[in-house]
Amino acid sequence: MNEAGHSIYIAKLIARKVLGLATPAEEGEIGKWVNLSEKNRKIYEELLDSESRRLQYAKLASKDSSAAFLRVRGHYRKHTKRQRLLRLLPYAAAAILLISLGVWFSRDIKMARVTHEEIAATEILPGGNRATLTLADGRTVALSETQNGIVVGTEDITYQDGTSLGILPSDQLVLTTPKGGSYQVTLPDASVVWLNASSTLIYPSRFAKTERVVELTGEAYFDVQSIEATSAAKNVPFRVKTANQTVEVLGTQFNISAYLDDETTKTTLVEGAVRLGSKRADVTLSPGEQGVLNGGQIQIASVNVADFIGWKNGEFIFNGIQLHDAMKQLSRWYDVEVVYEGKVPDMQFYGSFSRNSTLADAMEILNEAKVSFSILKVGATTQVVIKS
Repeated sequence: MNEAGHSIYIAKLIARKVLGLATPAEEGEIGKWVNLSEKNRKIYEELLDSESRRLQYAKLASKDSSAAFLRVRGHYRKHTKRQRLLRLLPYAAAAILLISLGVWFSRDIKMARVTHEEIAATEILPGGNRATLTLADGRTVALSETQNGIVVGTEDITYQDGTSLGILPSDQLVLTTPKGGSYQVTLPDASVVWLNASSTLIYPSRFAKTERVVELTGEAYFDVQSIEATSAAKNVPFRVKTANQTVEVLGTQFNISAYLDDETTKTTLVEGAVRLGSKRADVTLSPGEQGVLNGGQIQIASVNVADFIGWKNGEFIFNGIQLHDAMKQLSRWYDVEVVYEGKVPDMQFYGSFSRNSTLADAMEILNEAKVSFSILKVGATTQVVIKS
């Protein structure tokens, strides 16, 4: 299958996923495509964003030049029965996804005209305290990079040093870190969450009396406070919802890695106890155990906890990690795009270094393994090109 044909094939699969029709095998094909490059991951996240899709529909519907979309829209007008509309939806979504992919391909063509300048790894600085806070009314606040985190109080939201943000707590708050950013938040119940790069935490300004629920995309470390319910002699449960599972705790410390471009969701328990629930499984972890959710099934294994929470303590710890997974971590923290020329090398890496180091220290793992790479400045994007 040529490149254009494969792009059409992937677009159709993503369209089926958007509509909830994709089979496990098709989702696996999407996952493989997403993991090929950082560019594919960005395309995937953009196409699955509900607001982005809505805007694409509106834009395409207003353009007479979008022939593919108009043909689908014509079918909508001719067939008004719900059953027929449902049959046509995958093709409408596929048309929009194909046009969206075409936009990305056109970006690639333009990018090819940009001068590729090779730069030194020492020029790539590490991430820092970067995050935005979105309020219930849609306002977005860029948080201070000189502060480590925020505290959601009863009448005010402040930085950890007590400085007020001048914002009244709203019904729902969204803390988002970009690539190259991390931040900390103290929740209304005094639980503390450390948010890693490229992550989002959704939480209320006031928890309900019967349960505490937050939603996570990406990676976070949780230090959950135990709270006794006023109406019963039991603790108020704390639940973390991710795309494919719910973690329920009472009072404990644990780490969740649930990035959309990872095939698995990893929950690592430091202390206490947590229960992991998915559509197909329900298991309980003990300290020092990790639950790995993959395809609806959860596998439990004993792990060295330090390997999976090093980021929270300012370290990268690679203890037998695969190259592809190591580069994902570096990509998120140093805000670079990783490109593989040829097959992704199958090798493991060992070692640790500070997250305050420049990219040069991180690249030593490749030098020691004699992996050929170059770092390019392509327009506004920094690429790490790995050659097999």
